[in-house]
Amino acid sequence: MIPLKMRIRLLYQIGIAAASTALLSACASMPHVKQPELQESPPPETVATPEALLASKAGRLAAEGLYLGAAKDYVRAAAQSQGSKQLHYLLKAAQSSLKGHRPQVAILLSGEILRLSHESSLRGNALWVQARGYLDEGKTAMAKGSLEELLTISSVTPAVRAQAMGHLSTIYLQENHDLTALDFLVRRDGLLDGTEKAANRQKIHSLLNAQSQAKLKNWQGRSGNPLVQEWLAFELIARQHAGPAGRQAAFQTWLAQHPGHPAIRFSSGTARISPLQSARGDVCILLPDSRKFAPLSHAFEAGLETGARIQAGPPVYILPGTGNPSFTAALYEKGIRAGCLAFVGPSLAQNINAVLGVRRPGEPPILTLGAHPAGLPKGVYRFLPDRRAAAEQIASQAYAAGYRQAAVLYPQNASGASIQAGFITSWKKLGGAVTGVGNFSPSGNIQADTIRKTVSSLPRKKGFIFLVARGKTLAPILRLIGNSGKHAPIFLPAPLDRTGVLPAIRSLTSRLYAIDMPWLIAAANIAPQAVHMLQKSLPDSSTAQWRIAGYGLDAYTLITRILAHQTHNPVHGASGTLRWSRGGKIVQEMPWVHIKNGMVRTLPSLPAPGS
Repeated sequence: MIPLKMRIRLLYQIGIAAASTALLSACASMPHVKQPELQESPPPETVATPEALLASKAGRLAAEGLYLGAAKDYVRAAAQSQGSKQLHYLLKAAQSSLKGHRPQVAILLSGEILRLSHESSLRGNALWVQARGYLDEGKTAMAKGSLEELLTISSVTPAVRAQAMGHLSTIYLQENHDLTALDFLVRRDGLLDGTEKAANRQKIHSLLNAQSQAKLKNWQGRSGNPLVQEWLAFELIARQHAGPAGRQAAFQTWLAQHPGHPAIRFSSGTARISPLQSARGDVCILLPDSRKFAPLSHAFEAGLETGARIQAGPPVYILPGTGNPSFTAALYEKGIRAGCLAFVGPSLAQNINAVLGVRRPGEPPILTLGAHPAGLPKGVYRFLPDRRAAAEQIASQAYAAGYRQAAVLYPQNASGASIQAGFITSWKKLGGAVTGVGNFSPSGNIQADTIRKTVSSLPRKKGFIFLVARGKTLAPILRLIGNSGKHAPIFLPAPLDRTGVLPAIRSLTSRLYAIDMPWLIAAANIAPQAVHMLQKSLPDSSTAQWRIAGYGLDAYTLITRILAHQTHNPVHGASGTLRWSRGGKIVQEMPWVHIKNGMVRTLPSLPAPGS
């Protein structure tokens, strides 16, 4: 038997050490939303021991979004501790590995906790990490076992229990066990409220709508869950009574015949989505609707629906997914059978691959919203709502304007790494030189030496600074660049907030240039009706949501052009000028702006070096 501390060191060598480079290569175009966690066991006492110091460092790294570095230090802390402390640190390492996009390492670590611990709270946390790791790896059969064991633990919080049931319903749908999937959806309904409850009920209606009347009656006799029986009864009643008054009376009669039944509280005004069978002629949307992706997906859908209303074109039908590739492919096939006119989405690379894997030649056109390394088949197009596109535009247009050297500064997180990687790849392919690359903490802890060393070798002529920054980190970085003595122009990809200004950088520099969406620069001038409508549907939206809603407006225009076979003339939209390119790729070109004293002035083109 291998001693425990040696096993932990082996775990470190096998998994975490290999993960240290993954963060810089990860691509994350939508912001991370924290998954709910179970109630954790009490953390170890804070004392100045080696493991406590390592754990403290790991906590700081995790707070800055450097999850892989945090995982490594938590594993080191576990190797130097014993008992509950050791397991606590292993759990932290597993959670950080999952957030750092290393699910296989998270599975390995959580499995070790489950092997060693019988404490229910700790096992619940480990099972939750393990299940999400298996889901990320696409191992749904393994995830199902972890999720079902998770639900047997009484300390599981309602938020986690609801998420677990949602995942299980998706898995059982993929396995064609629709009644079991319905049971999980109905059980989780009582754990939700607000918009989450509405979305869950929409999924219940979608599942029921897809069944024949004979199957629903069969399910009534098979289900032992009284709430499921009630949903089935109400679905059958709704099919038999078209008018709301007759339906309501039939509901009350059914409830009277089943005294003591737990009422779902249907009313004659209960909103019901249209059956999937009636999607014929609609533009169908394939975007993930899980907690992590929901804010941006909903904003994009709002933009699409606004575009449909303004243009009086085909209606939008939303097929809410989970981000799981197999389920997304199944939704696509259901949409084909239902008569969807076209599809917008998916957005995740693995989901795009899954849909293209089942798509047949001649099926309706698809406007995907993510990167896809291989060539796209006929009828499939790629529109990439991502800051990486802005970085690639800066590279091509800066080189064309006569610039030849660049110093690169970016935040040390997955999104920043992806944007700078896209810039450097494009810049070097054109023949440009990179004189220095530096990164900084996205939390605002910025080292002056890093900035100075990165820009120090940049020549005065034909050189510029490519800076990935916005929000609270932008002003201090600009001050440090100014203190370095360099007077090269600074180019930023998509930095504006939804007000179209950068008030935090007033009077800091007059050498600041950026490219961004017209939607952020002057939305009220280019699409006043859309602004008015989206301000009502997205009243408290963040800049990221407002930005993605503008992309939704353009996506609707693009799909209508595709349906009309008008893929030659450019589209002058909310996100810029969109041109049709070879292989189905849609190239986005945004306007250049000069930022001075916090105000933004649009430029006809990027100024040449020295101008």
